[in-house]
Amino acid sequence: MSPEVGESRYLMPNFASAHGDLGWTCRMAGNYERWLEEWKKGAVLNDDKDDEAIAYAAAHAYAQSGYRGAVSKIIDMQKELSKKRYVDPGVIGYEYAALGDKDEAFRWLDRAASEMAGSVQTVKVDPLLDPIRSDPRYAALLLRLNLRSE
Repeated sequence: MSPEVGESRYLMPNFASAHGDLGWTCRMAGNYERWLEEWKKGAVLNDDKDDEAIAYAAAHAYAQSGYRGAVSKIIDMQKELSKKRYVDPGVIGYEYAALGDKDEAFRWLDRAASEMAGSVQTVKVDPLLDPIRSDPRYAALLLRLNLRSE
């Protein structure tokens, strides 16, 4: 019998990146509970207290008010964290895009582009940006980053 894709028993249980990647895949597939569980595991294994706190708070918000609540909590906590240390502004922009808040998404993505933050590397392919791709500001962002839109 072959293993199902994403079965955690086939992961190296202490490999944080595997949990993070599986969590991301689960999020994109709409399996939000599993996303949050894998994110928490990865954060704990990475011993990243800030990421762990955000993951746990997002899971709590998800239990209370669903996906939008979880994403809103992530945004709030990333903004708060940015007062203490650097937070890639694109990370916040991507989450605003996931909520469909185009104005805030572009505000944060423009800031990421100005800084040439790491998040701009995936601006053409990250599914969280799907809700804003039809906006003319998206094409302008790609031009600014010297990326061609197709």
